[in-house]
Amino acid sequence: FDTESDTESDSDDDPDMVSTNENTNRFIPTATGPSTTSSTDASTAMPTTPSMPTVHQDHRYDLRRRSIFTCKTLVDEDRPLIAIYNQLSMRQALEDHPATAKESIKAELQKLLDHLVFRPCQPEPHATIIPSSLFLKEKFDSSGQFTKMKARFVAGGHRQAWDPADDCSSPTAAWEGTCLALAAAAHFRLHFQAGDVPTAYLHASRSNTSESPGVFMRIDAQTTSFLLELRPDWAEHCSSNGSLIVTIDKALYGLKDSGKHWYADITRELQALGLVPTIPDPCIFTRENKGAVDMIIVLYVDDILIFAKTEREIKAAWDQLGQRYGQLEVQPLNHASWLGTTISKDPDGHIFVDCNGYTTKILAKYDVQGCSDYLLPSNFNLKSEPKRQKDMEAVDESDFRGKVMSLMYLAKRCRPDILYACSHLATKCTSPVLADQKALMQLFRYVNQTSTRGIRFSPDTDPVLFTYADASFNAHPDGKSHSGAVVMTCGGPVYFKSSKQKLISKSSSEAEIIACDDAIDMTLWLDQLCNAIGLDSDQPPIVMQDNTSAIQIMEKGKFVKKRGIINVRFGFIRECIEEGRITMQHVGTDMMWADMLTKALHGDKFDVNASVITRNPAEPIATDKDTED
Repeated sequence: FDTESDTESDSDDDPDMVSTNENTNRFIPTATGPSTTSSTDASTAMPTTPSMPTVHQDHRYDLRRRSIFTCKTLVDEDRPLIAIYNQLSMRQALEDHPATAKESIKAELQKLLDHLVFRPCQPEPHATIIPSSLFLKEKFDSSGQFTKMKARFVAGGHRQAWDPADDCSSPTAAWEGTCLALAAAAHFRLHFQAGDVPTAYLHASRSNTSESPGVFMRIDAQTTSFLLELRPDWAEHCSSNGSLIVTIDKALYGLKDSGKHWYADITRELQALGLVPTIPDPCIFTRENKGAVDMIIVLYVDDILIFAKTEREIKAAWDQLGQRYGQLEVQPLNHASWLGTTISKDPDGHIFVDCNGYTTKILAKYDVQGCSDYLLPSNFNLKSEPKRQKDMEAVDESDFRGKVMSLMYLAKRCRPDILYACSHLATKCTSPVLADQKALMQLFRYVNQTSTRGIRFSPDTDPVLFTYADASFNAHPDGKSHSGAVVMTCGGPVYFKSSKQKLISKSSSEAEIIACDDAIDMTLWLDQLCNAIGLDSDQPPIVMQDNTSAIQIMEKGKFVKKRGIINVRFGFIRECIEEGRITMQHVGTDMMWADMLTKALHGDKFDVNASVITRNPAEPIATDKDTED
């Protein structure tokens, strides 16, 4: 990560904000607009759901840029004012809002001065001098009223001299690891609280060593003029054209190695609290007390999620971090907004993860109305080629890809029930046709109808890892099979995947072995992380498989002649079984929860699979007897 996520963005203080899809084209929104338009095909339109907000879409013409763009304003009786913002250059901002822009620019520069981010210098001969940039965002409410403006100063890291052999990356917590930490929190009945460090990167110092050489940056004359109002003593260092050359002492936004320096800084502070990074995931930290883990911290850039037994321990951790980083932005206890998801804990100790806010935004953005015909994410002919000439008409590739990827993010976070449909539609992004568009809108309407679904972890449950691996043989036109896998613990999924296999298998047993091999890699990693965070189990992970022939081959079979790649996968699984790192167990097809990730199910079969992996917040926990029934 070369730059920090914008933790102070307008979306943080306004959860109902809807941003446009038109990069930097600026507009002035109005309270009303032309009649609502729909992106769905007329033949597939459904009755409007009363609870869905509508989108007023308005096409505008920017006189300055001489370009046409689209303004979308979300209108809802329960949420009448939805903020919209645009990015401006400094010149544009000073022309439109002179007083507010000057105030915002000075506030941003003062923040940099307070953190001692840079200082004037005389660059070395032939040294590389990178540029800098300052831009602003103007924010409006849905009535068209200007509300605020915010400035951001960044370095031109694309010009930064760097040896490709040097590592400038920084880690971030894997989503699977975060889910496993939530499962541990439910199992041990831990409290949790999320927060973030404002202007996090500016707290981290640059070492300016051979690995991270000093960086010289030029500040343009216009920005320098504002800077001199705050530091008039720097005027003697200005060049004849009014610009200023500085050396950067802190991890300024935009530098290639800023993320690396920030991670090193926050790691030192967490280690001072007695926490150590785990080996499987260096962004998940644990603290032990009397041989047991009593605190877990998940780090994602500047976002921090703390788990502990008592509220006092969590507060003590925030207080100590606050001494180093100043005022922190802490969310309510046991309720967190985390990377587009909402994490909540009910009085009984169940932890629920959903994307209701994100779902509402994308449904409003694409003006999705109505519900699915069959309460299914896809119809029965998802993989069949269109037969009617009309269905083979090409549709806009960019729009189609944007919609599919919007749903893919949702599917990979907490909606495994739509993951197979998303993975299939993703293969159509290069040349989508009208039939693919209809299938996509069917999926959108299903999401609209099931927008409250998510994943849930339960207390007082067995923390053993159950891996369900399945494959659909010869599922694709090129003869390749399709793999599906889900790893569950504490009543919920911590990992789920649906993907096309990389090589062609000659039998269904080979396809199942390939699916198991892919799933076992993640299972072993999760098992290591379980041990690191204290979520221990008396038995190794159990790999569920519904193909008895594949189980016999993996446990007692022989190598396949002239199939080197399969032999390597088979040998790895066989070794894991012999060493006791995993156990294989047969399960009936009706209990294979990964089945919905390999093919389009329908009827009760889909309902049962979806209800086990995903749940509604108030949905009761299904017992084993209920599942069998």
